[in-house]
Amino acid sequence: PDFPLMLEEAAWRRLNKRYESELELWDANEETHAVAVATFGISSAGVPAINEIALMVVTENWIPFESAHELQLLSRLAGMRRKSVKGLRFNLSRDQPVVCVTLPEQRPSPVAMYIVPAGVGEDYDRMLAEMIDARPEMTPWIWRAADGDMPPMP
Repeated sequence: PDFPLMLEEAAWRRLNKRYESELELWDANEETHAVAVATFGISSAGVPAINEIALMVVTENWIPFESAHELQLLSRLAGMRRKSVKGLRFNLSRDQPVVCVTLPEQRPSPVAMYIVPAGVGEDYDRMLAEMIDARPEMTPWIWRAADGDMPPMP
C-alpha cells in the first residue's frame, strides 16, 4: 500500500488521456475510489516501475460506474437497499448501450435499467431497442440523460 512505483512521463500522459473520464469522476466526488491494476518490473538499478496500468472508478461501496448519472442511480439504489446487479461494459465501446443495472427481484418482472447519455444518435437508439426486444421477460427502465432528472424508480 505504501510502496512507491515509478511511472514514466510519457506513460503518465497516456494514462491521463485514456482515463480522462475516470479521473474526472474520481476527482469530482470524495466518496468514490479509483482502482488501479498494473504490471510492474524492477529496473537494473532496483527501481520498481509500472509497465502497464488500467483504472476503474468505483462508488463508496466499490461498485464500478462510468458516468455521473450512473453514480446517481447507484447511490439511489444503495440508499433504498434494493438488490441490484451492476452491468459491466468490458470490451464494448462507449457508443453501444449496456444494461446499467438489473433489479432481479422486482415484481411482476425483473427490471433492466438503462441510462442513455446525452447526444447519442439514431444508431444508439436502434441498438437499445434491439437489446430491449431481445429480453421480453425484462421490464425496461430508461433514463434519457438529455431529458433531465432521473425518472421514478420502478
